[in-house]
Amino acid sequence: MARLVVLAAVLATLVVPASASAAASFAGTPGMSPAQSTNISPTTTSLGFRVSIPCLGQLMQVVVANQSTTGADGLLIPGAQVDAFTLTETTPGVYEGTTSATWLQTPGSYFWQGVAPNAKCDGTSGGDGGPALVYATQVVGVVVGAPTTGSGTDSTPVDVQDNSEILTLAQAKSSLTSVIRKGTRRTGRRVFGRCTRRGSGSILVVFCTTRWTDGKQWTYNGTIRQALNDDGTISGRFDGRRASLACIMQTARKIDERRCFKKFHFTAEV
Repeated sequence: MARLVVLAAVLATLVVPASASAAASFAGTPGMSPAQSTNISPTTTSLGFRVSIPCLGQLMQVVVANQSTTGADGLLIPGAQVDAFTLTETTPGVYEGTTSATWLQTPGSYFWQGVAPNAKCDGTSGGDGGPALVYATQVVGVVVGAPTTGSGTDSTPVDVQDNSEILTLAQAKSSLTSVIRKGTRRTGRRVFGRCTRRGSGSILVVFCTTRWTDGKQWTYNGTIRQALNDDGTISGRFDGRRASLACIMQTARKIDERRCFKKFHFTAEV
């Protein structure tokens, strides 16, 4: 009961009235740990958090939610928050702290954000003498994995709803043509892709089994791994095979086509 009272008190400091303006963003890209796409073992009992910003001497807090939704103020909505705690400035501009909340042992997708609820920060010197403002980092997604059996396989899959993910299966599938064009410098034709998640189902990584041809010289098949970056871009890596269309046309039987294929991979960012 005491922990619930403390948690409620901390969360209350983060509530911004409906009339308040949106939270300001820290200058540059804050250093944040755990980073996006971090997979956390469900046996974890304590986890450290770190925010590095050019804003000094501030009260810094971390909010954790089970949804990525933010309100008009730019903060994770209160109704989805599952944890909140204060960080300590260990060195100038570096804020650190730990949590032992029960969500660490509950498989699923979680989102965290660093918030300075009463800051005076101009983004460079740590204070410009103006009125106190709410400053916030971007939202970072992490995953608590499912428990594993003795064989090391997931005993219970993580239930990750597609409409709550940062990189959805639909987004990954629609990005295939862009990744292919950037990686091969050729437009993919007759692109087929079946996109899924593997293991614990990271909210930021999607694997697409795919095949396509450029219609002129090559045909490809394999897997494209897509991961969402902090800046919203997608990094793709293709691991598979390609064969020349001329070789395919010269084979008499389907099984003979195997000799035409050679290992091939590329990386691309879109």
